[in-house]
Amino acid sequence: MKKTVLLSLVIYFSITQLLAQAVSPVYVKEISTYTQDSIIPSFAFPSSVASDNLGNIYVLDTENHRVQKFSNSGEFLLKWGSFGYNASKFNNPRAIHIDKNNAVFIADDNHSIQKFSSSGTFLGSFGSFGTDSSQFNNPSGIATNIAGNVYVTDANNHRIQVFTSSGKFIKSWGSKGNQLGQFYFPRGVVVDNQGFVYVLETGNCRIQKFTSAGVFVKTWGYYGSYQGNFIYPQSISISPQNKIIVADYENHRVEIFDTAGTFLKEIGTYGTGNAEFIHPKGACIDASGNVFVVESDNQRVQKFSSTGSFITTWGKNDPLSFPTGIALDTLGFMYVAKPISNEISILKNGKLLKNIPLTSLDSLQSKLTWNIAANNFSIYFSDTKNKRIIQIDTLGKIVKSINGIFSQPKDITIDKQRNIYILDNEICKVSKFDKSGTLLYYFGSKGTSDSQFNSPNGIALDAKGNIYIADTENNRIQKFTNSGQFIKKWGSEGCENGSFDKPVSLTISQNGAVYVADLYNARVQKFDTNGNYISQFATWGTGNEAFGYLSCIRNDSHGNIYISDRENNRIQVYFDSVDVTSIDKPIYLSNNTVIFPNPVSDHFSISTDKNIVKFEITDISGKLLIQRSFLEENVNVSTFKTGIYILKLYGEKETEIHKFVKY
Repeated sequence: MKKTVLLSLVIYFSITQLLAQAVSPVYVKEISTYTQDSIIPSFAFPSSVASDNLGNIYVLDTENHRVQKFSNSGEFLLKWGSFGYNASKFNNPRAIHIDKNNAVFIADDNHSIQKFSSSGTFLGSFGSFGTDSSQFNNPSGIATNIAGNVYVTDANNHRIQVFTSSGKFIKSWGSKGNQLGQFYFPRGVVVDNQGFVYVLETGNCRIQKFTSAGVFVKTWGYYGSYQGNFIYPQSISISPQNKIIVADYENHRVEIFDTAGTFLKEIGTYGTGNAEFIHPKGACIDASGNVFVVESDNQRVQKFSSTGSFITTWGKNDPLSFPTGIALDTLGFMYVAKPISNEISILKNGKLLKNIPLTSLDSLQSKLTWNIAANNFSIYFSDTKNKRIIQIDTLGKIVKSINGIFSQPKDITIDKQRNIYILDNEICKVSKFDKSGTLLYYFGSKGTSDSQFNSPNGIALDAKGNIYIADTENNRIQKFTNSGQFIKKWGSEGCENGSFDKPVSLTISQNGAVYVADLYNARVQKFDTNGNYISQFATWGTGNEAFGYLSCIRNDSHGNIYISDRENNRIQVYFDSVDVTSIDKPIYLSNNTVIFPNPVSDHFSISTDKNIVKFEITDISGKLLIQRSFLEENVNVSTFKTGIYILKLYGEKETEIHKFVKY
């Protein structure tokens, strides 16, 4: 006999009341291996390395704003520092030096020099921003002599400043230029056992040697790739045996010299393997002659013998190094675009499964631009170097290449029929291709009128197939039919609700909510599909619910919102269940089944005339939480965590599966 069963509602909230309480998405978690709690040796753009007289290795983990200390073999020992402007805080630390007493000196973008013990205890600081004595504009190299005096390369002031060990100014020399004794962006400085001073210049691609008083002695090196020359060298270090090592950034190598400037050897070539580098930023030689090199792009330290033989490496190119684009598939895989390392990472449940390098896909050496899309184990990305869209499988093999009217393809999305929509940032056009890569149509041009764009960055589709464009430089969102006919627009420049300061990405949920990443307002705004403002969340910063640089926003079918924050090397996850199209209405699950309220706070009601025998509740991963006879009159979900849950109703001949949301 069919019957109607009503699960009693103990505490009732209407959907309207719940909406008022939870109209903004709820922060869930951060996906990142770059955290202050991470013990594994991982880095975010390491920029400098130094060795103490015990052989310990110190690495400046620049975009994590910290120092990491390791044993000579790479065993993690300790770390200190976090982002900030006060004592013991760092703002993109750039240079590290360790004196004869193992005191650690660090220069950062706070335009100061901080001094620490080898265990990270703060000992003092000096310097501020400016052009006067004792002021700096991008200090980028530090050295000490036998007397303990401190030499600093004041890069953007094109000079060397000298201080006592306590930070009292002694003297300075140098001015901007390319003549002997002049500097053009001096990047590093070292002092040998006899007191001679060696200054590395990135701008002039050379090393100059001076007496301790600043009198010019000699110079070597110029722009080029032959032995003894440099292309934008980034750091210089000297060993206890007076061997000078230079990180030759654009030549993807390190070079070693004696103090007379005689070339001794080079280590490295371009690549990601052992003894290969991509943009080495720092290098040092320990007391035993071992060579240590840090790479900002490969996110690692490599160790070599005194003869240049590879020994070991630590750190790794982690899944969220400078993430820009995100793509999600229906099976729970996440694909992350990383233009700096030119690869795509595949993750599941926040863990790295695989990195796909893109340079070696074919002979054209593809270069990833920004955003990506995914569908049925296929990944689509824009190859800015060759002005094409490439489809690859998860093994990293090319399925097809789409060549069209592209100049700077920036964002991609795919509909249910696997049609491909491509937004070109430079020529301001939207192109639609079928799944075989045949062009169906395109629309748009550069300008400020309707259907015109100015450096658009984001594209998304709603459930009806309408097209939405984040028209970045025009500070607005435009909406079109699936055939490209203009429907409406909203937004203007500003920081008020509904205004934008460079909208760069957008996504649309199945519930009809439009989320827009508002770059320079450091926030995400939520609208309905008619452009009516609903709410906003997040702010600028490095903590939870804060962003350094919003890059991409995407959502899945479970109400989760994923936002890439490239400056903080992470993806933040939010949860939003509020259906902006069905406020204060019961949810009709089928012709004769109703659940109310949904979202639910403590208990919910179901009315059905089906022959239901039992029901189950699982979380979205499938973990069973409740399994009971349908004759139960009271199902309590008050102990459930906030999230989406699956309700399964089992009948004699059929099964119904539905979702509900718990707050």
